[in-house]
Amino acid sequence: MKERIRILLTAATGLLVFPAAAAAQDEQWLQYHCWREAQTIITHMATKTPQVTEAKPQDVELPEFKASRQFFAQWSTPMVPSGRLWIALDQTKEQGRWDRLFTDSNGNDRLDDETAVTAYRIEQYYTYFGPLKVVFESEDGPIVYHLNIRFYSSGENPRLYVRSGCWYEGDITVAGKDKHCLLVDHNANGTFNDKALGSRNSNRIRIGDKNSKDAGCVGNYIDIDGVLYEPEIARDGAYVKLTKAENVEFGDILLPESISQFAAGG
Repeated sequence: MKERIRILLTAATGLLVFPAAAAAQDEQWLQYHCWREAQTIITHMATKTPQVTEAKPQDVELPEFKASRQFFAQWSTPMVPSGRLWIALDQTKEQGRWDRLFTDSNGNDRLDDETAVTAYRIEQYYTYFGPLKVVFESEDGPIVYHLNIRFYSSGENPRLYVRSGCWYEGDITVAGKDKHCLLVDHNANGTFNDKALGSRNSNRIRIGDKNSKDAGCVGNYIDIDGVLYEPEIARDGAYVKLTKAENVEFGDILLPESISQFAAGG
């Protein structure tokens, strides 16, 4: 005999499951944090690897470098009109590690107005920077964001690894009870409300155990104790809002008796 179970059917991405909470209607504000080990607050955080080149960018005013050779890369973010910020790597000593970094921290397509940041850790092939502060302009005022960067230089294939160095978290009130909420820019593009069919390009949210490292993909719905909610997340991560979902379509699936456990994700 085949067992029939109920399952949510939705063409859009995202279904998150958490143990407990209830509907909330108001924007609930979270606190901003940054840390050079921010990737450790959840089980896994994605890394961006922008292309690295020695070609100097055109129409970009450059700072005074110390070495004869530099590397350049672009960090992609929708938070600036150009869609990217320039990064430059330099050496304190001509034969040393790439231990100086310039970031277009104000999004004005210039590096000559920036101050070099020195690597906080230097290894045989790697140098580490961060958290690096950048400021995005918005209608509501400046938005602060931080990046963590690791640079690999050996042979002819230098690589730049970019991760988010910041997150939002705090206590929210749900149905009269205090819950802990965490928002992470998993795909490291400067925003906190990304949702996509591929989990790599979705941001992360957790409502529940403050000490847990588990976090689900941001999506259209959150299943909280058997009730569906639609999350509204600020693009900059500053707040979250939960609204009980209405008119959601469900459907049935049939499972053979040989299947004793079933799980679905989206």
